[in-house]
Amino acid sequence: MIVASIRALAPILGMSHTALNGHLKRGKFAAEPGGGFDPDKVRAALKRNADLEQPSQAKGSPQSTPAQRPAPQPEREAPADDSSHADYNRARAYREKLRAKREEMDLKARMGELLDAAEVEKTWSQIITSVRARVLLLPDKLAPRIVAVSDVLECRAIIDREVREVLTALTEYQPNAA
Repeated sequence: MIVASIRALAPILGMSHTALNGHLKRGKFAAEPGGGFDPDKVRAALKRNADLEQPSQAKGSPQSTPAQRPAPQPEREAPADDSSHADYNRARAYREKLRAKREEMDLKARMGELLDAAEVEKTWSQIITSVRARVLLLPDKLAPRIVAVSDVLECRAIIDREVREVLTALTEYQPNAA
């Protein structure tokens, strides 16, 4: 049985005519030499090109009644030289995973859960610069006090107190206060 148009073929296959047009444009099946489409050949061609591991992407497609559904085709073994289809399907699955990951990152960024790398780098640079400046000031700040102290333990206590003050300031660091 030959069907004259994509619109007539769509209910037979249980697909939308726009989806069938897309498959036709991508070369997943072809029209018969005299025009029209053989539903059995189209169904077989689509089955050969389908990735059975992927869920259906149809949104709101009309549900066909049992009378409209095509009869199930007997399962056939894939040809041995089907590696190009497997490679294509693996590449497609990989691309979809990357797209999902990108969308997840975009969502997290919009929700404020993800920070921009340049912003983080700038903040760390400010923190390190602040700590460096405070540590480099320690000798100038401590030298006059330590020179007057003769006890080693008291000298150590002064240095310890100042180092802890610098480290405490680091834990309370505010990027805008730099």
